[in-house]
Amino acid sequence: MVGAPAPMLGSVGHSGNGKSPGADALMRWVLPEIERRMAADFPDKLRAWQVLDEMAKAASEQWKHEIRQAAKEKKPAPAPPPTQELGPEPEEPRLRQYDITIEKVAALLATAAPKGLLITRDEISGWFESMTAYNQAGRSFWIEAYGGRQYRVERQKLAQPIVIPHHVVAVYGSTQPDKLARLMKDADDGLLARFLWVWPNPVEFHVGQKAPRIAWAIDAFDKLRELDLVRRRHP
Repeated sequence: MVGAPAPMLGSVGHSGNGKSPGADALMRWVLPEIERRMAADFPDKLRAWQVLDEMAKAASEQWKHEIRQAAKEKKPAPAPPPTQELGPEPEEPRLRQYDITIEKVAALLATAAPKGLLITRDEISGWFESMTAYNQAGRSFWIEAYGGRQYRVERQKLAQPIVIPHHVVAVYGSTQPDKLARLMKDADDGLLARFLWVWPNPVEFHVGQKAPRIAWAIDAFDKLRELDLVRRRHP
């Protein structure tokens, strides 16, 4: 449903408590298969776009040649060829993203991931600390990612603003208690409050060779993937 909050989850625990292995079933076996299915027809779509792009370039070059020829012969300039809005080169569909620059995430949300993205970081404190390293407005971008509303990214280096129909980014990562405590000493702008922080009691565990119920999880996630976006109806 359009407008639903994006889940943000932080796993807290001391080093060696098994935070990362706990997520491996999803990250190693389930999501890669879902992404493979999402991208099944991507090569055909990319080739179709490339063909149209080359045809547009060829038509433009032919028109420029005719313009030069008409100028030499002092004839009226020919009309330009009809334009076809191709849009940007298509991106391969995906669920997860590790490059967290605002421009990259915005471009994917606008094209390849209209239903949202999952940002995963093994150590999430570094993600928080790097948000404003290159852009002082970085934190506001991620705060807004919780609500699923329309969002515009404008930069001087961008010829056109990136318009995100649904700014939805889920986040998952882990951290250690002392690092989380340092983060919480900063002024509260609402970002940390958007996270569900979990700190389970440590238990002895053994990393298995195969996660349970993988086929069931893939089938369930695939059904969720196939749901259409539906705009919320207000009374």
